[in-house]
Amino acid sequence: MLKFHIMKNFKIIAAALLASFAMFSCNEDNMLNQDPIAQDENSHLLKNICNQGCPLWAGQSINAGGVWVSNDGTFLYVSAYSENGFQPVKENVKIWVGTSNKFTKRPSTGRFPYKYTVKDNWYHAYMPLAEIEGYNGTCGQKFYIIVHADVLVNKKGRITSETAFGGCEPGLGSAWWYYMEYTFCCDY
Repeated sequence: MLKFHIMKNFKIIAAALLASFAMFSCNEDNMLNQDPIAQDENSHLLKNICNQGCPLWAGQSINAGGVWVSNDGTFLYVSAYSENGFQPVKENVKIWVGTSNKFTKRPSTGRFPYKYTVKDNWYHAYMPLAEIEGYNGTCGQKFYIIVHADVLVNKKGRITSETAFGGCEPGLGSAWWYYMEYTFCCDY
């Protein structure tokens, strides 16, 4: 019985110490260590005033990371982050960008013009604005971005492969997909 009370008191004391340590060490620097953007060497691309982000949806409903879009006067930047990384396959991130949303069903991602093989958790694509069909340099011009990725996800402690789409808007048609709307920003 005495052993039980000692162990119970030890657990209470240990929990109190842990809570007080967490409370006093929870400053901005430690919070940044939990932020995937802050951990990325190119996070300055994601923190400008023109930045917009959406989830990277894997297997229809698993939030596997994120996609961020920003711009300056020369480039449209599309950054993809997968919490558990990307599948070890060729062209595991594919991107389509346009000034009109022409897709009435899930697009064939193999035909996307921008294809990358990512070996880390992050990828930053730099797309020259002059190469984007329909771009006219007008502040407030609407862009549509589709990011398709082959990602790794943690399902109950097991890493598995999934297809993912980055976006805040569900796509049309019977097959699931997502896309992003982005408004060209001149406040960079």
